[in-house]
Amino acid sequence: MAYVTPWNKAGWQLALDNAEKLDVVVPVWYQVKPGKKYRLMGKQDVNKTWIEAIHKAGEEAGRRIKVIPRFYFEKWTSTQWIDLLNGTSRAEELRQLLFDECIASDLDGVLLDFASLSFASYGLDAPEMQVGNELVQVQAQLYQILAQHLHLVGKEIIVVTAPLSLFHSSIPYVHPVPIQYALHRRDIDAVMVMTYDYSGNSPGPISPSVWAKGCVESLLSLPKQELLDALHFTDITPPKPKQIFMGMNFYGTHFKNGQFVGHVRGDDVLKILSVYKTKIDWESNSEEHRFTWREEEKSELSNSFADHTMYYPTIHSITKRKEKAESIGCGLAIWELGQGLPYFMDVL
Repeated sequence: MAYVTPWNKAGWQLALDNAEKLDVVVPVWYQVKPGKKYRLMGKQDVNKTWIEAIHKAGEEAGRRIKVIPRFYFEKWTSTQWIDLLNGTSRAEELRQLLFDECIASDLDGVLLDFASLSFASYGLDAPEMQVGNELVQVQAQLYQILAQHLHLVGKEIIVVTAPLSLFHSSIPYVHPVPIQYALHRRDIDAVMVMTYDYSGNSPGPISPSVWAKGCVESLLSLPKQELLDALHFTDITPPKPKQIFMGMNFYGTHFKNGQFVGHVRGDDVLKILSVYKTKIDWESNSEEHRFTWREEEKSELSNSFADHTMYYPTIHSITKRKEKAESIGCGLAIWELGQGLPYFMDVL
């Protein structure tokens, strides 16, 4: 699975050029806006000519490529999320919104990305925990309602989730257990785990391979039976590895004197390598390459040096993640094609 975005145009052509390696392409087109009535933004970005082209490229490669765009729940508050979960009519409104767009634009399904809500959580204080547990139950009902129309016409539902390791002492809003239950019931077809941004804005690896593998494996194991019984999730079986996509970054991170500078793309990296004498080290623990260099900074009063650190994927690091995914039996989800270098796809 690979994402393509409007702001990195190269990704769209790379998807066409590598059709034989892709099962799902995720265009980043839509935003679901909350309010008294849900609104779908981004329709003007939909490129039906490209949809036809990627389907044709898949057919020529002997496979069916599914176009399943991201529907991004940008800047939703916890109150708006609770309103969606607690109101059947609101869930049905969202279902109709997604269904209508799938039919109008000939999409193969929807990828639901709950954005910052995926990283938010309830505390473990008694009142908050009680509310959290109640919302875990109704979250499963949401997926069931969405599936009622979409699956009838052959459309798929993929849900994006944050790594469970982030929630040691809290209850995540977008909880993994109802996702597992929805996979068991086949209300949703797959889940994509955001196994990147491990170090955040601090200097460090983006996606240590052992950590990424562990995040996927945690979804393959069910919680204790007492929790399942309390949530009334009965006769549930663990998800199958083929229902899970492990996130893999094609972007890098850049730090100057220990401070986050920004994300880098392939063309940024090539420019840096052409200008600076860069030291490249392999971090065996994370299985990522670290790039470091020193930059002289001149001023009228004195000269000083700035130390730079960058993490960026390489053929070796991508191969290691491919091996981890193959050992589990799960898929890979690339964020995103336009940020990488063209030859990255050669090893996949």
